[in-house]
Amino acid sequence: MIEVKPDLIPRREFLRSAAVVAGTLTLGLEVGSAQAAAYPAAACPAAPALSAAYWNGQRLIDARHLATGDPALAHSGACIKVLNHRGGTEFQALNAHFPVLLDGSEQYAPFHAWTGNPEHPIGASFTLPVESGIGILLSALHGGTETFCRLHSGSSLDQPKLRTGLYVLAIGQPHWNLCHFDPHGLQSCSGPLSRRTLGGLQAAEFGYRLISIEAV
Repeated sequence: MIEVKPDLIPRREFLRSAAVVAGTLTLGLEVGSAQAAAYPAAACPAAPALSAAYWNGQRLIDARHLATGDPALAHSGACIKVLNHRGGTEFQALNAHFPVLLDGSEQYAPFHAWTGNPEHPIGASFTLPVESGIGILLSALHGGTETFCRLHSGSSLDQPKLRTGLYVLAIGQPHWNLCHFDPHGLQSCSGPLSRRTLGGLQAAEFGYRLISIEAV
């Protein structure tokens, strides 16, 4: 039996702890195993091996080239929706990493947020607290490998920025200026993302997943 007394915990830390407990109970794990799976914030990969592009309504922009993130998200948190679409099937699963306080130090507790199904695409939604000036941490699973991407809420140079809107998360580092995105093609057989070639548009050859981000 776990007893959490919010009057004894600062509101933000209570939300973080509650997220860990809720996620743990949802997955059917014991809290002890969730703590064992957490890792120190300092050990979190800083470089984005998982790349991100932001849809500005006309074209995809490398999220590292956005001037700044949205600091207002740090006050509300982020509601993240994994969209239901075809294509990009090498992107097998998405993990969300919750910032938590364990044993007096800040750590990250990973939670499985979404699993792909090539035959029957599905979506998912979840909420993450946004650390001021730091943002959120996501990771993709593909071929037994996990790669990370942090979306920053501040203006960190050469780092992907966090804003409300639509993102494409991609395995590797695609040339986004050669990518064509059709926001109305989520259910097309080849998926909503293609690449421009001399022979015309071809389906993207890398794993990817669309997510939308809103303030809570």
